[in-house]
Amino acid sequence: MVLNDRWLQVHDVAPPFDRYRTYPIDTDSYYTYDPVMKRFVNVNIDDAAGYSLASTPGWSGNNLVWTDRSALDGSITVTAITRVNDSEYNWRATGTDGKGKPVPAQSGNCKKS
Repeated sequence: MVLNDRWLQVHDVAPPFDRYRTYPIDTDSYYTYDPVMKRFVNVNIDDAAGYSLASTPGWSGNNLVWTDRSALDGSITVTAITRVNDSEYNWRATGTDGKGKPVPAQSGNCKKS
């Protein structure tokens, strides 16, 4: 916890992964709850000048949906996380580009070991 124990901070280092990105990227993510707007907020910043700002009203049953409207071009990303059981989650990211055109969806699965 940081900033008067009001934000949870997560730090990540993504290693180089191909010939185009040959350096690691350090990212700090911050999470909090906004009691006035009644939503959780996520702020991400990295050392490659990347950033995002997403929010969610919270869990509804086994589903959590984050919406990111922070891109300068007007693109929107919606990431849905579904709890399969106590040790497994699925995620799917959809959205639109800056002109409102749908972008290819991405999805994945996370399992606790």
